[in-house]
Amino acid sequence: MKRRLRRQSERTLVRDIWAATYILLGLRYSGAVARVLLQGVVGMKESATYQAIVEEGITKGKLEEARKALLLVGQGFLGEPDAATLAAVNAQADLAALEELRRRLAHVQSWQQLLGHPPARRRGRRRADS
Repeated sequence: MKRRLRRQSERTLVRDIWAATYILLGLRYSGAVARVLLQGVVGMKESATYQAIVEEGITKGKLEEARKALLLVGQGFLGEPDAATLAAVNAQADLAALEELRRRLAHVQSWQQLLGHPPARRRGRRRADS
């Protein structure tokens, strides 16, 4: 494969082919095996495909860490989050919004206030009309 691709004049295409090969190998083999099989292949990291995959992984990692930090710091200020709060935080896919929520933690009294949800209504006696 390496010998055939050397004849190809389009460097971007060659990098994308190596990136696709690496990705497809990863579907069948471990990362270690794929790295050994493609050892010595240069230019794959410059591939737009490879870079997009790396960027997506970085973004997912940042979101996960921001969610964890919000919940961890929030527990210190507001106590244990309920299931609805956990679901709302885990559904948040905007890094800037998660960071803003973390900044606001010291200025709110509850998770519901932080997330902009109305507090849970208590069930019980109805108010008597006057």
